Amino acid sequence: MGGRSDLFIINKDKASKKQGYSTRLYIKVLEDQLPIIWSPGLVFIQDNAPIYTAEMVKEWFENSGISVIK
Repeated sequence: MGGRSDLFIINKDKASKKQGYSTRLYIKVLEDQLPIIWSPGLVFIQDNAPIYTAEMVKEWFENSGISVIK
């Protein structure tokens, strides 16, 4: 398996500084959804939105052994 997941809508984080989308919630989505679809050898693609490029997210991918296209 691998490659596609169900559509997942991220709610805004009322606890975040700007009450918008947060790195914390993005990581939660990754933790919930990627194990369902991920296969070794795949490469993850995302744009350069600040919540995607935050150091915590980079560390999460590295610690999870998931390659990300820069």
